[in-house]
Amino acid sequence: MVLNYRAESRGGPAPKFTLYHVWKAYTVIVNRGPIGRKALANELGIGEGSTRTILDAMLADDCIENTRRGTIITEKGREKLESIGLEVNDIPSTPLTVSTCNFAVMIRRMADKIVLGCEQRDMAVRAGAAGATTLVCVNGKLKFPENRGDGSEDLLGSLRRYFHYKDGDVIIIGSATTFFVAERGAVTAGLHLISKDKRAGSGQGAIRCDSDAYQLLPIAMALHEMLGRIPIGIRSRNRPGVRLIDGAVVDVDYTCKIAEEALRDQKRVAYTSASGPFMDMPMVAQPVLDNDTAVAVIVMADISASGVFERLRRKGS
Repeated sequence: MVLNYRAESRGGPAPKFTLYHVWKAYTVIVNRGPIGRKALANELGIGEGSTRTILDAMLADDCIENTRRGTIITEKGREKLESIGLEVNDIPSTPLTVSTCNFAVMIRRMADKIVLGCEQRDMAVRAGAAGATTLVCVNGKLKFPENRGDGSEDLLGSLRRYFHYKDGDVIIIGSATTFFVAERGAVTAGLHLISKDKRAGSGQGAIRCDSDAYQLLPIAMALHEMLGRIPIGIRSRNRPGVRLIDGAVVDVDYTCKIAEEALRDQKRVAYTSASGPFMDMPMVAQPVLDNDTAVAVIVMADISASGVFERLRRKGS
């Protein structure tokens, strides 16, 4: 299942939400619909503008329906949520967790994608959690990833009260001082793991003409962090991509005029944006070439004081 939403830029600031908020929107509407936009925004912990962006995309996908009493889920929306593959539950504090409030997610048949659990911890921390504990099911027992073959006893047999796990399943427990943040950490780590599986099923994450937002996300995130979280977007030749701002994914249906121009001309394009959230800022779009063919494009907005991309613009002109 692909959480599909578009963050439209209409001259205002970019919306501040992540895939977690999209998942949460589906979950809240399923469990509490009909619900109004203001109440939903409060549940998501984001502004009404960002909530409207999510709802508009869900409506365009026929996943919700607006009624006089509020927004309700459609059968297609319910199926989409179920197809994500996350089973969730809040759980009591245990000696294995690192804070007072804990929320767990289970992902089926993904144990082979777990190395040491550090990646899941880092994703949870990035989402605001104090940490995350990752467990894999081996021979019917939950184990730490690094000890999956040692034949030790089940670490958290009590989790069977919440999950019917089987060999190959993964449980990620997000920990924080509030259940909301613990949930956000666990779900963010779980969604990242699922997207990792999608990338592995499509060429091990290599950039191709048909790479989607999830396949491009690791490269986009690496560049975004390396460059001090400068706004960045990547799309492939044939499919929209991903855009990141301030360490968060804000669009997984990303394209823009400068990106399309760079793909078409197969060369770097640089100019100052005349509209949108980065109006009057230098923009650079660099195509990714494979055998002299542009298979993707990377777009960056220069919000730095040093004018890094202004120098690139002069070099490319």
